[in-house]
Amino acid sequence: MWFIFVKILYIISIIPLLWGIIKMTYKRKYQVVTSLVFWMSFFYFCYIAFPCFFIEDINCKWGFSDNTITFSRCVVFFYNLFFAFLIFCFCKGDDTFKNEILVKPRYKIIYQLSYLVEWASIIVVSLAILRLINVRASAESVGSFSYFIVRNAALRLEAQYHIRMFLYMLIPASFFLFFKNKRLVYFLPLVLVAVFETLANQRTTAFIVLIYLYILYVITQKKLALKIIVPIMSVLLVGVLFVRAAALGTELNWTMVFGEFFETFTTLPFIIEHNLIGRGFNLERIIADCTYASLLPGSIKLSLLSYESVGVELSHLVGRGYGLGSNFISEQIYELGYIGFISSLIVPFLVVIIDKWLRGADNLLVKIIFIFQLRLFIREGITQFTVILYIFLVYFAIYYIFRKKKHVTPNVLLRNIC
Repeated sequence: MWFIFVKILYIISIIPLLWGIIKMTYKRKYQVVTSLVFWMSFFYFCYIAFPCFFIEDINCKWGFSDNTITFSRCVVFFYNLFFAFLIFCFCKGDDTFKNEILVKPRYKIIYQLSYLVEWASIIVVSLAILRLINVRASAESVGSFSYFIVRNAALRLEAQYHIRMFLYMLIPASFFLFFKNKRLVYFLPLVLVAVFETLANQRTTAFIVLIYLYILYVITQKKLALKIIVPIMSVLLVGVLFVRAAALGTELNWTMVFGEFFETFTTLPFIIEHNLIGRGFNLERIIADCTYASLLPGSIKLSLLSYESVGVELSHLVGRGYGLGSNFISEQIYELGYIGFISSLIVPFLVVIIDKWLRGADNLLVKIIFIFQLRLFIREGITQFTVILYIFLVYFAIYYIFRKKKHVTPNVLLRNIC
C-alpha cells in the first residue's frame, strides 16, 4: 500500500513540473531559450524525473528492493516540487532579445584565439574522422563484434585527439566568431564533432551540437520552430539506436532508447540499495571538485591529486566502466550523507541568481556556455558547476574589461548570414 501511495504522489508531483516547462515554452515563446532556470529544469526532468517513472523497468537488471524504489521516488517527489517551484517563479526569459542583439567588439587576442581553435579543431577532428572511417571499414568483416570494435576505437581516438576538449572550446569560439562575422561557416568544426560521434554510434555530442545550433536559430529567427528541431532530434536518436540494436542483435526497447537518462538516474537507487549514503566522503576529491580539477578539460590528466569523480568510483563498485553518471543528487548524498539533500539545492538557487545577473543581450555568449554546463551539473554534479566559476573569471576579466557596446538589429544580422 505504501509503495502504491508513494508512486501516486510521484506521478502527481511530475505534473506541475512538466506543465511548468510546457507553459513557459508557450508563454515566453522563443525567449525561453535564454532562461538558465528553464534549461536546468528541463535537464532535471530528462535525467531524474522522467526515468524515475520507469524505475520498475530499470530494476529488471538491478534487483532493487521495494523499499529502495519507494525511498527513491520519495526523494524525486520533493525535487520535482522544488524544480516546479523554480520554473514557475523564476523562469522569466530575456525580453532584451526582442528588438536588438548586442555585439561587443572584443580584444584582439580573443579573435586570434578563436580562429586558432577553429582551424586546429578542423584539422584534428578531420584526422580522427578519417581514422574512425578506416576502423569501421576493417571492422565490417567481423560481424556482430564490429560494434564493440568501433566503439572502443572511437573512445581511444576521442582521448587521443582530445575531441571533448575541443568541443568545450568550440562552443564559445564558434558563437563568438558568428556574431562577429555573421557567417555560419564557423560552425563547421562543431558539425565535424557531431559527425565523429555519429560514426561512433553515439549520440550525446551530436545532441549537444544540435541544441546549440537550434538556440542560434531561435535567437536569430525569433521563433521556436519546434516543427524543425523535433523531427531532426528524432531521426538522429532513432537512427543511431537502430544501428546499435542491429549491431548488438537486440530489440529496440525503452532502456536502449533512453539509456543515458536511465543510467544517470540509476545511481540514486544504487546508493540507497547498498547503504552508500555518506560512505563516499573523500576530502581530497571534494577539494579537487571545488578547485583546479574542474577548471581544466577532462582529457588532461593531473597527477598532483589522485582525483577520481564519484561517477567513476561508482562504476568500479558496479563492476563496469561506462554509463553510470553521478547525478547531482547522488553525488552529494554519497559524499555528504543526508545533508547532501540540502547541499544539492545550493547550485539551483545560485543558477537563479546568475540567470538574473546575466540578463541582457550582451551576455548571450556566456549564457550559451552556461547551458552546456547546466546539463553536466545535472548529470555529473557540483564538479561540473565549478567550471562556471572559471568561465566567470575569463568572461569578466577579458570580455568586460575591453567591452565597447555596438548595437546590431536582427534585420542587419540576418541579412549578413550566408
